[in-house]
Amino acid sequence: TLETALFLKIRGRYFGDRGQFQKAIADLSRSVELNPRDSDAPWHWLAPLLVYTGQLDAYRQLCRRILEQSETTDPGIAERIAKDCLIIPSSEIDLKTVARLADFAVNRDKAHRYYSWFQLVKATAEYRQGNFSTALAWLEKIPATVDGTAGAQVWGMKAMALHQLGHAEKALAALTHARELAKTPLAELETAKPPVAWNDWITAKLWIAEAAELIERHPLAVENPSP
Repeated sequence: TLETALFLKIRGRYFGDRGQFQKAIADLSRSVELNPRDSDAPWHWLAPLLVYTGQLDAYRQLCRRILEQSETTDPGIAERIAKDCLIIPSSEIDLKTVARLADFAVNRDKAHRYYSWFQLVKATAEYRQGNFSTALAWLEKIPATVDGTAGAQVWGMKAMALHQLGHAEKALAALTHARELAKTPLAELETAKPPVAWNDWITAKLWIAEAAELIERHPLAVENPSP
């Protein structure tokens, strides 16, 4: 029932707040099954959690399920669906569909209070499609005042785009900054000022790890001119 789905969603987020991720996954997964079109999006918390715990098959299955909502007229939901399907380089779904959602979000309402998030998902969609210059251009449009885990995600993605474009020193500096912004330990997220959402923290950590793998294990030999 919808009431059960709501209870499981609330309890799943409660478990996630306390780092009890397997319990959170169980509750959130069941909530999605019972009410897959919940506009409050339990899948938005579940998706990064599945990747973080290495359950990639379940993550890809979730991406296929949430893409069934791709006809949404809500830019916030479009952004969430797109972002959740872009957490890792390959979620085995149609990137063109995801990119269309990102385009819808970023073009629908430029006065939206979450517009910086929409710009980030647009940049991420471009990066995942191999359009690194376009991705960087969108990242550069995001206000410098964006900090915390949102900023960490921006700078993690920026580090990867800069590396792909051959800017080794700037990429490493961006990675260092992303790490600084995401340094709050998981156990302290609730008491942070302002409080930090653990799903955003997880996504930031995942992108920082991806950037580190790209930059530190495959360093560039030559620094290209500035973009």
